[in-house]
Amino acid sequence: MIKNDRDTLLYLLKRYGGQRPLARELGCDHKALKYWMDKHGITVEDYQDFDKELQEDKYEDKYEDGFEDIEYYKKINGKYSYEKIGDIYIFQAPFGEFDIDEKTLDRILENYCQMGMTKRETALDVGLSIREVYVVLKAYGINHDSVPFREEVKEEKSVAELVDVALDRKEMLYYRLLEQKEYKRAIEENKKYKERDYIAKKHTDRIIENLGKIQYRPPRTHIKRDNNKTLKTLVVNISDWHKGKLVIGEEILGGNSYNKVVFEKRVDKYLNEAIKMIEMHKPEKILILNYGDGPDSPEANVYPGQRDNQDILYEEQVIGYVNDLTRFALTIHDYHPDIHYAGVPGNHSKGDINWDVLANKMLECLLKDYKKITVDSRNIQYKIHNIYDFYLVQFHGNQMTPKIDTPVSRSQALGIIGLERLPARMTYLCQGHLHHLATEGPSYRRILLPSMVGGDDLSSNLMQTGARPAQVMFVFEKGQGLVDEHTVFFDVE
Repeated sequence: MIKNDRDTLLYLLKRYGGQRPLARELGCDHKALKYWMDKHGITVEDYQDFDKELQEDKYEDKYEDGFEDIEYYKKINGKYSYEKIGDIYIFQAPFGEFDIDEKTLDRILENYCQMGMTKRETALDVGLSIREVYVVLKAYGINHDSVPFREEVKEEKSVAELVDVALDRKEMLYYRLLEQKEYKRAIEENKKYKERDYIAKKHTDRIIENLGKIQYRPPRTHIKRDNNKTLKTLVVNISDWHKGKLVIGEEILGGNSYNKVVFEKRVDKYLNEAIKMIEMHKPEKILILNYGDGPDSPEANVYPGQRDNQDILYEEQVIGYVNDLTRFALTIHDYHPDIHYAGVPGNHSKGDINWDVLANKMLECLLKDYKKITVDSRNIQYKIHNIYDFYLVQFHGNQMTPKIDTPVSRSQALGIIGLERLPARMTYLCQGHLHHLATEGPSYRRILLPSMVGGDDLSSNLMQTGARPAQVMFVFEKGQGLVDEHTVFFDVE
């Protein structure tokens, strides 16, 4: 309506008191309104026909009990009046004449006097502008302490009857107040996430614009599948790489060390094992599934002292991680060109940007010229992959209870399966996050994938759980489902 009708936009600007208040009511950027104002040739002078202070929320907070002490309103005091014709109240104001019915006046009295709502909240509830509500309150002589009934009602009913009516309203008022608070909370949450999405998109777009283009290279060695053998799909899982994390072996149980040099060696070893699996099984397709927490956190704000446990910092961490992902995908492409990559967000992102999502979008941009490599960078918690009518549910795992094979964990797992309407015996729930290899499930299978890091100060010294550094690959076979789980351990040669 705003885009197509100048009069509608002008009316709303007048009603809500300007560009910014209207933008707040519509939940949009005020610059979008300015764009359409310019398109329709609307200027501030076209709608700003009353004192500017009345438009602002801060004014209402400061002068909620009345406007008598403000010089401007002293000057025009006495200009507000009303006339009653039947059940219609006609109000006169400096900006013109308007009318309301008895029900609307009852609602204003109820909201303002009994519920204690502000003028702006009352205006939104009854469908008037804030200045119209101000005129009604001023002309009718209403303040927060007034009896919440029209003069006619007060004359018709006794004090006891008025009390009974007020008491009867209480339950309804409770639910209205509750609904109002929930609405406000929802608006605030929506505003917060809109701001976060805007900031994240702005940073993402800026980084992607500066990425260098990768020149396409054909596969080096294409291993052909034996058409007489059963169809297979190789799933290469990437779980909790934590690029940039530093673990000093002497300081933890088990002596595991992790740094940028160790990281590179482990990625190379995993790649070599993936190539062996391709040569052995000759799959028709490869899924590379990334379970998140790839960068350790460029801002180092996940837990106190995280910066002291990193050896790659800031943007170098996420850009280096994207380079590693790109090299990983293209090395596998050298041996098998038909690849689908999918990533889900981890929990090592506490600010406005989820670094896993950003990395996945950067990877998608870098590999866009590779027609047989598809990248799913959507920012969603769960991704479901249909592999020969078996289902692999991919998620990071921070939403689940950390203890597995308990009534709570089984209930959560079955809840996901039921919500997605999947056959339990043909479903595999796969996650990272907990850094160690484990399984659960009597009918379904929930598989906890290990991390590239292995044991660190948190898992070894605080949680006192063992965690060997490892990654896992799956082989799915048509008609059989998951037939092979190949674990690559990094703490052995």
